[in-house]
Amino acid sequence: MASDALRVKVDGRCGKAPTEKKQKHSATASSGSGLLDKAASVVSTVNSSLEKVPSRTDVSSPPPQPKVSIKKKLFLAKGYSVVRGLLSADQVAALGTAANAQKPDPALKAQYHQHGDAHRYEYLLDPPIEVAARVREVVEAVCASLEPAQAFAIVSEPGSADQPWHTDSIPGEGSGLTDAEWRRMLHYIGVLTPLTHTGEGCGRTEVKVASHNNGDAATLASAALTLAPGDALVLDGRTLHRGMANTSSDIERTICFLTYKMPRFEDGNHHAYLN
Repeated sequence: MASDALRVKVDGRCGKAPTEKKQKHSATASSGSGLLDKAASVVSTVNSSLEKVPSRTDVSSPPPQPKVSIKKKLFLAKGYSVVRGLLSADQVAALGTAANAQKPDPALKAQYHQHGDAHRYEYLLDPPIEVAARVREVVEAVCASLEPAQAFAIVSEPGSADQPWHTDSIPGEGSGLTDAEWRRMLHYIGVLTPLTHTGEGCGRTEVKVASHNNGDAATLASAALTLAPGDALVLDGRTLHRGMANTSSDIERTICFLTYKMPRFEDGNHHAYLN
């Protein structure tokens, strides 16, 4: 009996006890494995969520616009240059919103008619800051000393006629320039950018090539320019040009016109713009 009891007791100590510890160890290992699995699952979930979050690049502002490209020597020789895609679609939209908001009261529109044309009128325009800054880049690429002056919107309704040939700058008593200096010196740049596509139907802008330094315009070739929204016609203020007739039945052509002048220069057209 004693030996049997001892055997049981021994078996109890050396048989069952180690088995219980092994079971506990196995349970602990199993529990640890479960925790690791849960941790791995959490990490996987977090990583999956991070993949769905936009990166810093994705949520940042749009990339900067490309640097303005204009052939300065060609501009100086011809008196004008066309810059395609100067303004982005967002900038064109912002400019259009500003132009529409600042339109004159239709009842008073006759006060803004250009002389001799009841279907063309213009009004002063305060362009959005981002548009003015972008346009100034192209002006500075040609002549950095010119300063921002007035801006306008010019509206040509269906039925408007060809404008007379004209320059945007003319020598005047208050200009501080003699006629010879006016002809010799770049002192004024106008940048025209349309809100609508300008084609043959609704009218284009026509220029006399190299008329800015040639007084005999009759001998010069002319170029009728087609512009899309965002394009810009950069024009020497001395270059002869005109807006062509709008022969469409339902398209209103709007051109925004930003001017840049030599400091303290006042040309002879200044009061005509405002009256």
